[in-house]
Amino acid sequence: MKPFKCLCCFSGFRWNPLYFLLLGFLFYTCTSSSSQSAQGEIPDIKKIKTLELDSLLTKVPEITIIDVRSQQEVNEGMIPGAIHIDYHQPDFQTQLALLDHNKPYLIYCRTDGRSSKTYELLKNIGFKDLYLLEGGYSAWIKNIKSK
Repeated sequence: MKPFKCLCCFSGFRWNPLYFLLLGFLFYTCTSSSSQSAQGEIPDIKKIKTLELDSLLTKVPEITIIDVRSQQEVNEGMIPGAIHIDYHQPDFQTQLALLDHNKPYLIYCRTDGRSSKTYELLKNIGFKDLYLLEGGYSAWIKNIKSK
């Protein structure tokens, strides 16, 4: 049985140390730029802690609170005065697009997943004055129970 010969070695191609340096640089730039874009997707995100919610509602009385949780989650309770737009409904994006782009909105879900995605979506379609409730309904209800 003959030993295996790689085609690149067979053709006389040699691995120069500069190739490794180049590959390392390409790998670094690809991974660092993807992490920068992941961190920089929403550079001006305004997160509000549950303890700051009353203060925000006083400072910005025209703010509309949007609950993007499922109907089942909303049945267990919601922040008073919030409107419900279910993230998982087929017309979710249509309902968001119908909102006044010039009004301020505070968005929340159970924790932060769906509300963060909704925040990004609204930013991308031109909404400017947006807030995100950090920790979502879970943090808010925990704060209420601790009072």
